Amino acid sequence: MRIRTVSLVCLGLIASGLFVLAQTSTRAPATAAPRAPAFEYLGRLQAELGTRTVIENGPQGTRTIVQVLGGRFDGPRLKASVQTPAGDWITNRKDGTYRLDVRLTLKTDDGALDRSKIDYFQAYLRDVWTEVTRLKQQGVSAEEAAKRADLTRHKDHFPIQGPGVPLIAVARIYDVIDRAGGRD
Repeated sequence: MRIRTVSLVCLGLIASGLFVLAQTSTRAPATAAPRAPAFEYLGRLQAELGTRTVIENGPQGTRTIVQVLGGRFDGPRLKASVQTPAGDWITNRKDGTYRLDVRLTLKTDDGALDRSKIDYFQAYLRDVWTEVTRLKQQGVSAEEAAKRADLTRHKDHFPIQGPGVPLIAVARIYDVIDRAGGRD
């Protein structure tokens, strides 16, 4: 059940992360108070999951591989199908952190495939996980971590104006870490 929860959390992070892609880029005057980020609903990712394989006590920890058999992304601006092969690799590291590696390709209904955007997005999601885990280990609340998580290094690929990630993503990561009890 824990693996299924982690898999669903990972897929949930993808959906939550898509909201970050829609962050608006309004510039406030230097003297104005910072504005909360604005988000736009992009859509819903539904994935059909297949078998899962657990490889325990590997050099980096316990790895769980969940096969993604297919799925759909449907939103007001993007409609696409999940192409195979696809999968979700989660490594429960020995230090209690997780490494998320979701590999899937979306083929838009008009036939376009763009793997580079997915690669950038996966790097962003991995950094969300790493940054939020680091803040949790420092004892920072989920609310504060959502404000402080700094992913501005991804601003060349996404409209990120400053620190901050969706609280729902931070809460899910905190929940997964808490359920794991800080162990593999």
